[in-house]
Order: sequence, then structure tokens, then C-alpha cells
Amino acid sequence: MLNTYAGDFVEFYDLTWAGYIAQMAPQIRWLFSRLPVRLANSWLLDLGCGPGDLANELMSFGDYRVVGVDLSADMVAQAIRRNRAFVEQGKAAFEQGDIRGLAMDRRFGIATATYCVVNHFDDLESIRSLFRKASEHLDQDGVLYFDVFTEAIRSSFVEGDTIADENWEELHGTYYVQRAGWIDGNPPRLFISVSGFTPADAKTYRKFSGGIALVIHDPADLEEALVDAGFSTIAYLDATNLTRYAEKPKEIEHLAVVAGKSSTSFSAFPWSPDSARISALPPRFMLAPRTDLALINGILRISAAGSDLFVETSRLEVLEIISKFVDPARIGELLDAEGRELGAEIRTFIEQLKRANVLVEAGDLIGRPLSRRGSSSI
Repeated sequence: MLNTYAGDFVEFYDLTWAGYIAQMAPQIRWLFSRLPVRLANSWLLDLGCGPGDLANELMSFGDYRVVGVDLSADMVAQAIRRNRAFVEQGKAAFEQGDIRGLAMDRRFGIATATYCVVNHFDDLESIRSLFRKASEHLDQDGVLYFDVFTEAIRSSFVEGDTIADENWEELHGTYYVQRAGWIDGNPPRLFISVSGFTPADAKTYRKFSGGIALVIHDPADLEEALVDAGFSTIAYLDATNLTRYAEKPKEIEHLAVVAGKSSTSFSAFPWSPDSARISALPPRFMLAPRTDLALINGILRISAAGSDLFVETSRLEVLEIISKFVDPARIGELLDAEGRELGAEIRTFIEQLKRANVLVEAGDLIGRPLSRRGSSSI
């Protein structure tokens, strides 16, 4: 592993890059709700848990109990601070350690390694160890979810340039500059470094620096490592929009991988994004990526990122309904069963959200059997 996270760089990471999880949490919850094992085992193993943001998002909706593991003691300390109430309730635990050498006496329904944890490993043997440990700690129908940058991210760099400098930026009193560099090789690498100053007190600043090195592995190599670890099912999605299947994984810059230990870990085979099965599914909707939510004088305003269109409501309970991403045709039925009479109003609200491009249609998760190189669709 090429990266260490410590000191003020952890706080910087939490302010900036960790925001990806907060933006994607509604979609990740929806995705996990499609997994049968979720009903049998609500314990989730968060590999490379960082500052505990994913754990917090999942537990805040009462969905999961989480054990997080990270190599950085400072990251673990931040995760405990963020999730202290859940830790005290026995719903969460965070440990410092190497995720390639886990040895726990508990089994989990889902394991995660989000925001490019896999890219942090320099060699495939380390990734095989990680996948094996994840498999060993999962139930027989358990699922591993992780995301990676692929070589397609190379297109984000101007040809001929190896270093990209950003201007000085300010965030919550912290001033920083980021630099990114692409190193061609086998495998290629992406380096991101940060230098800056963060407030120490009212009159002084502390200087900090840090960075990460991301190794770009071939998805075909990752598939073989998953097979060796005992996984038998796989689905590829766009990590910035989990409703979008990745027919050609190498062409997606930020790729989400869902790997199951059995053929029943998630939906039926064969995998085909235009199959009759998918087209016959009832419509389901989820919040679009990077949806903007604002609470203004008790009024909830919801809008798509970068859009002038928005929807407002004073009924904050609609968030609970939308967070479940149920079939709109059944909303009234579900609400009536709970003794509430908001069905018609919620249906109208959902139609308004669709017109404002806040909701996107989501199909069921469909996978294909994992195979070794040569028979893969990658």
C-alpha cells in the first residue's frame, strides 16, 4: 500500500474528498436494498473505512450495523468521533489494522471498499489478499462492493501534460492547492498531492501536506482475483450513477463493482442490459447523483445539481419515503398500511421530482457469472 493518512491531511480529506460518499449514499442504500443477504444479515464490513462517512450514512437510516477497519489510526479516530453515538449503542465498531490480514469471528452480509481503496494497492497479490479476506468474512450469499478508477481516467489529463496545478482554494478557513500527475507504466499510476494551511487558532495557521497514489489495475485482473477469492457473480456499474450498467468497464473512469459469492447473491442471469427481464421490471426511482437538498425556514427544497428547476415541500417525512425508493404505484398502499394518508400527495410529489430531473429510473441489479480471462465480457 502506497498511502498513509495522518494529521491535518485527514481533516482535509474529510472536508473535501469524503464528500463523494455523502453524495452517493442514497444510491448506495438503494443498491444494497436489492441484495437478498441484506434481510438475513445487516452487519456490514467497511474495508478502508476512512473517516467513517459511509458507515454514518448507512446507520443514520437505521439500516445497518458496521465494523470499519482502516490502516490509519487517525482515520479510525475520526470515524469513532463521527459515529460515537452508534459506537456507544453497539451498532458500530472501528479498528486500526491492515485489511489484507483480517481475522474476525463475525460474518457479514456485505463488505465494502469505497472511494478507490483497491487502487491504493500497488500489487495484485495484495488485492488478492484483500478479496480473500472479504470472502472469508462474508455469508455464503454475501456481496462485496467496491469502486475503482480505470485507465479511462487518463482522458481527464491534457495529452503531453504530466502535472496539473490548481489555483489556491479556500474551504472553511483552510487554504490549499492540489496537484495531479499521471505516470505511464505497467500498471499506470495517478498521483494527487495537496499542500495547504489550516487554522491553528485565531491568529496562526499550521502547514500541512499529503497525498495519495492510485494504481490503475486492469478490470480483467481484478476479475481473476475475485474468482480466486471465491466470488462467482459480478455486475459493473457507473460509480457516479449506479442506475447505469457498464457494458464496457474499461471505458468508465470511475467504475463500481458488485461481486457475489453465489449465483443467488443478486438478480438473475444471463446479464444483459437490454434483456426482456429488465424491460419488464416495474419502474423504480432514486435520487439523481449530487442532488441538492436545502432546508429554508422549514421548507425542503430539492433540485438537480446545476439546474434552475426545484421542488419544495413542508412535509419533511417525504424524505423517509423517497429514501426507500419504492415503486411509486405502491406508495399509497404502503402508507395506508402505516396509518398515514399521504399516498396521493406523495405520488404527485414524485411526479414533480421527475419533471425537475431529480429522480432517475433504476432497474434491478442484474449480474453475470464470473469467469477467468478469455471468457470475460470485459
